[in-house]
Amino acid sequence: MNLPDPITCPNCGESLQGKFCSACGQKKIEPAERKLFYFFKQFFGAAFFLENSFVRNLWILITRPGLQATDYLEGRQKRWMPPFSIFFLINIIYFIVNPLTDFNLPLDNQLRYHATTYSKLAINMVEKRLEKRKISYEDYAWKFDVETVGYSKSLMILNVPVLALFLMLIFYKRKLLFVDHFIYAIYFFSFLLLWFCVWIGFLSALRWLGLPSIQVLVPLGISIMIITHLIISIRKFYKIKWAFAIGAAIVMTGLLFVNVLFYRFLMFMVTFAFT
Repeated sequence: MNLPDPITCPNCGESLQGKFCSACGQKKIEPAERKLFYFFKQFFGAAFFLENSFVRNLWILITRPGLQATDYLEGRQKRWMPPFSIFFLINIIYFIVNPLTDFNLPLDNQLRYHATTYSKLAINMVEKRLEKRKISYEDYAWKFDVETVGYSKSLMILNVPVLALFLMLIFYKRKLLFVDHFIYAIYFFSFLLLWFCVWIGFLSALRWLGLPSIQVLVPLGISIMIITHLIISIRKFYKIKWAFAIGAAIVMTGLLFVNVLFYRFLMFMVTFAFT
């Protein structure tokens, strides 16, 4: 059964002209939209952003550093997915690909890899907990590792405002708002998580092909790509010369390392408090 063409918007009651209501934006229902295929198309379109290809956004994020953040700042926002949407979806992919990694270390790594920072404190806290609860290290570690994945999904976003604060301090002469630095930071951190996913896949492929000898190149490849992305994206977004962009990228790399250490400590404390 075909519905009669409405002369007023069924959503707000205003006069309807064309396919969209000029008052509320409600779209006029077309006959094709009442077919089952349309609903499946809508579902997958909403899930994977087919109207503004998620895959295309990922490709641009890697191959055109700083473009999406610059376009967002300059008002060309319709071209790309919203920054929070792309960060959220990449975050999901990141935890599916490798649930325990640099941003959510298992307990064993938390206690061993930070001898010069907080591991002594962490070891002391864990030993007291094991003694108090009369449980084995293996049982507690299993629970800790499961819980830290869940908490890190929620706390991952905390890296973004910290990074934005660093950027605001470095580029204070640019007279940009904090939210402007935040936009750059969320796109950069999205790239960071995406690039980790790419290299995790590459590393898995090397293992499958039986080529463990070149796996040592993976950290080097990650580092080179991150620094390169920083240089190009900083130059584009902040509109500075190459020499200044290189210097800022080097400083940001060091600050990023400090940020990761602080985040790991925070993740340990949060997970410890709830396990």
